[in-house]
Amino acid sequence: MSQNLFVNVNGLLQRCSETLISSANDDVRMSYGIYETILVTNGALKLATLHWQRLWDGLCTLQFSIPSFWNESFFTQQIIDLVTKNGLSKMARVRLQVYAENADAPFVPKYYIEATSLSDEVMHWNKMGLNIGVLENFKKPVCLESNCKISHSPHTKMAKSIMNSHNWDDVLLKNTNGNIIETAIANVFWIKDNTFFTPPISDGCLVGTMRAWFLLQMKELGISCYERCLTKCELLEADELFTTNSIRFIRWVQYFEEKVYTNEQTFKLYQLLAKRF
Repeated sequence: MSQNLFVNVNGLLQRCSETLISSANDDVRMSYGIYETILVTNGALKLATLHWQRLWDGLCTLQFSIPSFWNESFFTQQIIDLVTKNGLSKMARVRLQVYAENADAPFVPKYYIEATSLSDEVMHWNKMGLNIGVLENFKKPVCLESNCKISHSPHTKMAKSIMNSHNWDDVLLKNTNGNIIETAIANVFWIKDNTFFTPPISDGCLVGTMRAWFLLQMKELGISCYERCLTKCELLEADELFTTNSIRFIRWVQYFEEKVYTNEQTFKLYQLLAKRF
């Protein structure tokens, strides 16, 4: 992140070079709390309502004492002001993180907001499919906190390390029951015999904003998608596999262990939904 860019630290705009409160500081990035990663295009927040609902639900789940003036309008304006200040209104990746000031509940919240530039290529179809593996030494608990986008999960650093060592693009996460639920940065969908599936929220996966949007759009288009627990065996028998998140939209997976996936149905879905996003 450029040191010349501004960040918002508890409502105060500061240059990155003037503050330690940023995602570059691991102590802050991994602190107890919750965050949202939001796509801004042409001065507007994409999937805003879904992001705010997940943020409020997460703050309540993590036992934060939410200030009365914290609402959708407040944070939307804070984000737009920062994006404008950094000259990134056309397209930006925004990280809003709320972290705890104190050690015990109820937690007093502090926040910072970053806005960095993005190329519109992040929304394009990935011609080269992803190569992914599994994070075997981490099991995500099945609880309400797991549905939140928490910043203090240990899997973040672990995933980055194993991805680098194996030259993977992403890693699948398992829950404590052994089911595959998501990747380190995205929700997962798979296709078997022209039928779409995705792991259920009850398995401990993130309540993804893009996941929710996809399910709604697919329903409107008459495309059935079933929530079903995903095992490694079932994944290896799938025809296609893809991931979704709020920044990268949709990415098809080509390789997982010895399995090579196709992408015909996934590409058709991408073409349909890209027009509606």
